[in-house]
Amino acid sequence: MTLERKDVFQASKILIDFLRDFTSLSEQQLLSTKGMLEGIVSQVMASMMKMSDESTQKKVGAKEVLVKDVNSGDFVSSPANTVEKKEAAHPEADRADIRKVILESKFLRSSGMFSKHLEAISMLDANLQKVLSDVIGSVSVDDIIAQRLGHVIQSLQTLQVALANFLVDYKTECSPEKVKMLRNKVLTEVYLSYSSEEEKEVFHKIFGYPRQKNKAS
Repeated sequence: MTLERKDVFQASKILIDFLRDFTSLSEQQLLSTKGMLEGIVSQVMASMMKMSDESTQKKVGAKEVLVKDVNSGDFVSSPANTVEKKEAAHPEADRADIRKVILESKFLRSSGMFSKHLEAISMLDANLQKVLSDVIGSVSVDDIIAQRLGHVIQSLQTLQVALANFLVDYKTECSPEKVKMLRNKVLTEVYLSYSSEEEKEVFHKIFGYPRQKNKAS
């Protein structure tokens, strides 16, 4: 193998390795962005489920009334419709005095349930505000996601331009030194475009950290 052919072979190997690693970089950046999106969706869904569960609990709680337990004499919580069924099944429900007591009890229950509904709505409103704040906080990172996707697109465009210029005069440019210069130029431009530490960490995992030059003592 002549010296010229050996240089071309080495240059081609450097270029192929670089393109492989650059492809891996783009994939990892996209996977990282995908993870952010999945986290946002998961957080929003969790917030919505929490809001739904709280609404259900408030609705059930608002329908509960306090009734006096026959055996213990304590007041216990019971669904209003259960109480009404028991009152309707009272053996002397047709008596005027018993009917009066039942009507008064029903009126008091209605008044109490109305107050509980208002309280539940008030508490739900406060909880809803917190849930909405969480959702808004999660979705507000959409500009970060758009920016990171933009960085991936920009990096591919940078590589495209560099390769296009390289292939214009392939025979002259295809040397190990020229290919290394192309690689370093592309990587420098790509790295400088990053605005988040996470993007830079992904970059370092694939291409490592820049070598520190030893200062003369």
